[in-house]
Amino acid sequence: MPTHSDHCLSLLASLHRRGLPSVALSVRYASSSGLGLPVDPARLLRRGFPSVALYVRYASSSGLGLPVDPARLLRRGFPSEVLSVRYTSSSISDPFLLDSMILCYCELRDLPRAQFLFDSIIKLGTLPSLASYGALLRLLCVKEQLSHALSLFFCMGGYGVLPPESSYHVLIPRLCSKGYLNEACFLFDVMLADGIRPSLSLLKSLAYGFCKGQRMLEAERVCRLMKSHGFFLDRSLCAAMIHGYCRERRINLAYDLFKELIVCEPDVYLFNTMIYELLKFNVVDGGWELFRAMVRCGLKPNVVTFNMMISRYCKNSNVDFALRLLDTMKSYGLTPNLHHYTAVMTALCKAKRFEEVDKLFDCATELFNQMNRDGCIADNVTFDTLIKGYSIAERGMEALSLFPVMRKRGFFPSKFSCHRLLDCFCQSHASDLAFRLFEEMVSHGYTPQHDKYNKLLLMLLEEESLQAAYKTFDMMLKRGKTPDNETKKQLLNICYKHGEYDLAFKIDKNIPVYE
Repeated sequence: MPTHSDHCLSLLASLHRRGLPSVALSVRYASSSGLGLPVDPARLLRRGFPSVALYVRYASSSGLGLPVDPARLLRRGFPSEVLSVRYTSSSISDPFLLDSMILCYCELRDLPRAQFLFDSIIKLGTLPSLASYGALLRLLCVKEQLSHALSLFFCMGGYGVLPPESSYHVLIPRLCSKGYLNEACFLFDVMLADGIRPSLSLLKSLAYGFCKGQRMLEAERVCRLMKSHGFFLDRSLCAAMIHGYCRERRINLAYDLFKELIVCEPDVYLFNTMIYELLKFNVVDGGWELFRAMVRCGLKPNVVTFNMMISRYCKNSNVDFALRLLDTMKSYGLTPNLHHYTAVMTALCKAKRFEEVDKLFDCATELFNQMNRDGCIADNVTFDTLIKGYSIAERGMEALSLFPVMRKRGFFPSKFSCHRLLDCFCQSHASDLAFRLFEEMVSHGYTPQHDKYNKLLLMLLEEESLQAAYKTFDMMLKRGKTPDNETKKQLLNICYKHGEYDLAFKIDKNIPVYE
């Protein structure tokens, strides 16, 4: 086994070969003086000493007290593989060296080695430093191993060691974001008992977590603590609190918080949040009162405000008020979008006011064309909305004409839009268009609903469109669907009428009779 002298000679020879006589002289003086003079590894590296493994081997075995900082060496770009064999050796019994190595591997995000070395220190009957403990906790959080992070916390707690302050500010928000609220609350209480002042971001993460988990009493406690530390609730946190109160149907508390906030800082976002919550519970008068209060505060309602109001009035079949709101938007310099028009058109159709539907639809079409002229690229949602509008207005041919345009842009209507359009064709007995749409849907990978198969098949049979009917029937069988009894009876009658006995036998054999 190499002796101390062997290591000295090897190091000196290496330094001479690299043309570093002054460094070699320093090492020789330090090794022969017996004074334990430190040799700075970073300084050697700056002077061009690349053999890091040689230096570490020499420094750790020489007994001269030379500092070894693996993290520092590896940060300078030397491969960890050079040192890994030596570092993971069970012969290392110096906890200070192991501690430095933990910091190194944590910085390199090498979790398995960092954990191995951490356990090695504990097996030696000592404890890692707070720095390495905190670094390992943070690394576990980064790697999303929160259960292991908690286990480490409780393990070290058993030795009477709490993590450094920075670790709480990493671990608690991570626990909140993943829904581990009880654990986060426990750590928070430990942190306060240890005299650590919580940061604003930590308190906000707790408050958001409790709001999301519908634990509003605890969210209130955190908000009170925020105020006691001189922090203010921002609008996004207030909106989360309002949502939380409304989910628990505590509308009065939500409204009280809202009033407290708008006295200090009126804000369209907060008004919209409160209006949305009131409309969700169908408190339309309250929503309208807030709308007027917003205007009185000098705030301008935006597109979101009108969208919420129009949608609610349409759902309540109050179409006239929804129409008035469309005109009100223009007085505020806002242009209704396709979603506004579609909501009102749907309500007008339910009220059987079809003349007004056509008028509104022309406005929606003009808006769509204007978007294209202005260079605004319509997305799948825009096309879907327009197809829905065409279907409501019973202008299916125009809806179908959008399909090639959509395909050019890499879009295809949603399944819901296709089914709505298919209903439109079936109601108007446009069997050729219905069959064309049906083929488009199947080729795109959509599986039409069973009742849509039956409806289309019956319509094709009534019009004696035999080729299309047989093709539809074949598509049904391939997808494991079969016509109902009424459709089967109609299909067999048509086959017998036209002398298609083989087909009739095939149909009778493949279609069960439903009880």
